[in-house]
Amino acid sequence: MQLQNLIKRKNFWILIISVLIGLVAVVSIGVKYVELKNEKVRMEAKEEETEKETEQTTVGTDTIFNIDWETFKNQWYNYLNGTNGHLSVITDMEEKPSAFSIRHNGQISKSLFVGVNTDEKTGKVIYAAVIGTTNTDVVTASANLIALTDSSLTPEKKKQIILQHLGLGNGKIETEKILSYSHNGITYQAEYEPTSGGLATLTVSVEKQNK
Repeated sequence: MQLQNLIKRKNFWILIISVLIGLVAVVSIGVKYVELKNEKVRMEAKEEETEKETEQTTVGTDTIFNIDWETFKNQWYNYLNGTNGHLSVITDMEEKPSAFSIRHNGQISKSLFVGVNTDEKTGKVIYAAVIGTTNTDVVTASANLIALTDSSLTPEKKKQIILQHLGLGNGKIETEKILSYSHNGITYQAEYEPTSGGLATLTVSVEKQNK
């Protein structure tokens, strides 16, 4: 009788221990699942952050930094010929070596010029600028340069860069003198320089950021 009681008690404790082991295993699996889920969330957040960072610092293929000087002039003509034909032709003036690049100077009108630097090895554009006496034409040409630079941008984004960030056409650049903005690995800059003669010069440039 005592032996039977001992056996029953032993079986009872074995059952209890088995249940406890099962519970521990379930809890352990649950904890592991939560850890894996949290790790997955962290990894996804990190990947998303990396993608956003890449988007902000990497120059895309739909930019002037993927073309040469001749193609730049052709695209400039195509962009402006239908709306502002008198500003659509860039006439070559000078080509000369610069620091690790070739400088191409072109003229649009008597007081409006374009300067483009191309990589000495690849021939692709690395810097472009519109320079001219402050008037409607230089603002139009500057806006065209910005529109031409990155064709992946929406019309709204291009307008935002022109008006809000560089202050062209709304008088902001005349007050601030220098304004710049970086997006998608490209730096956009406007510089307003008053002169003693009453006229002012506006320079609007785009440059590929160095990695």
